[in-house]
Order: sequence, then structure tokens, then C-alpha cells
Amino acid sequence: MINFRPQKKAENEGLKVAICKETPFGKDSIGGRPKKIDNDKMKIAEDLYTCTNKPVNEICEELGVSRPTFYAFLKRQDLM
Repeated sequence: MINFRPQKKAENEGLKVAICKETPFGKDSIGGRPKKIDNDKMKIAEDLYTCTNKPVNEICEELGVSRPTFYAFLKRQDLM
């Protein structure tokens, strides 16, 4: 009779280690899609939108983000 439990236990331990290891995105991060606007870009985007009369298209080109991404950021920041 073949016992498969040790292999299953080893797989579960490996998954726990993979989930709990520290990643560039922070400790205990599982992953996911990286954000298009990082903290530096967020500050620049907020300043450009609130302090200048630049059109949104120009701001998006400077930051390298799409208009929907930019508007989603504004909504999250309660700037709209």
C-alpha cells in the first residue's frame, strides 16, 4: 500500500512558504497585478491635476498612464 500523505504535507508546507515569503511588494504579499501609478506618480498626478490647467490627456502622456487609469486614481483620491 502506498501512502501519499507525506507528499501532500510537503506540498502544503511549500505553499505556506511561498505565500508567506517576503516579496518586493511587501511582506506576506501574495502577488497580483502591479499598480500602474506608483506613489511618486500619484503625487505628481495630484499636483498636475489640482494646480495646473493642463488637459488630462497631457497629464496622462507625461505619466505614461491611460485616461481610465488616471480617472480611477482621481476617484480613489476623492479629487473628482
